[in-house]
Amino acid sequence: MDILIISQGGTGSTLLQRLLTLAIYIEKCAVINTHDLVNKFIWLDAQSNIKRDGKKKYGQSLIGIEEVLQKANRNISIVSRLSKDHVDHRNDDKKIFKAFVKFLQERFSNHIICTRENVFELSMSLAIKTKSNVYNVFSTEDRKAVQKIDHVDERQMLSMCDNYIRYLEWTKQYFPKAKVVSYERLITDTDTVISDLTGFNDTLIKYFGLSTSKLLRLEASNTVPTEIKQKKALLKYKNLCSNLIEQGILRETPTKNSSLTEKKKRIKNFDRCLRIFKQYTRNIDIIDNEKSTYDHWNKIGVDSSYRSSI
Repeated sequence: MDILIISQGGTGSTLLQRLLTLAIYIEKCAVINTHDLVNKFIWLDAQSNIKRDGKKKYGQSLIGIEEVLQKANRNISIVSRLSKDHVDHRNDDKKIFKAFVKFLQERFSNHIICTRENVFELSMSLAIKTKSNVYNVFSTEDRKAVQKIDHVDERQMLSMCDNYIRYLEWTKQYFPKAKVVSYERLITDTDTVISDLTGFNDTLIKYFGLSTSKLLRLEASNTVPTEIKQKKALLKYKNLCSNLIEQGILRETPTKNSSLTEKKKRIKNFDRCLRIFKQYTRNIDIIDNEKSTYDHWNKIGVDSSYRSSI
């Protein structure tokens, strides 16, 4: 089972890649999570198993990446990612990139595009990340740096929205037949999403003894659960992740940055950003502004005008 995740920053690809890797591993299938294919350096060991050198940034040609994937051990499942952010940064020759995409379409049996339903929250999140210089939250220090941001550059926020629209157009151009998974569905109906994508029946919830969406929230809370069942499930989850990181199967994974509710409480120009965003995107069909004020992480509306029927 080889899976290619197509993504852009803030669409939930790191989380999806982690959960897919866990599910495949738990089902006793050999697996490797290469993270992103085009921003670091991948190579083969003596057994033709893929290894990743995270220190060599953009140190490999697309043809070189293709050669590694072509010769890799086919008995080991690969969970990889192609991020438009890194593709744009590389700025490879278009003909070479098109040939690379064609190879990926043939090499990977499953293609999944990560999207967002709440594009306003995505745009706000990316604007906050830009201002805080913290792209992913790995530590308490990272979280504190993010929490210090109380104002968002409104033009930057709209620029992030534009980037997302271009990303959707890009996915249609290069991966028109790929499956689509929204971050919002991934965090609210996690076990169903993973089951649908892998064909395995509730692998994660059976193994950990708790719904994965609940586990993610416990992990993000950074507290020790008082309920025994939750405490055991979270410990088992963290231990498995740590074990796979030590084996080089998984990379260190970030936790939830901040919810829409937290953004509304902290960002002083939140309401102004929302008004500007809705005005800016009012004629863009692919953006559903009815979802702009719904916090999918906490499953609540942050604005009384949000329709509960949605």
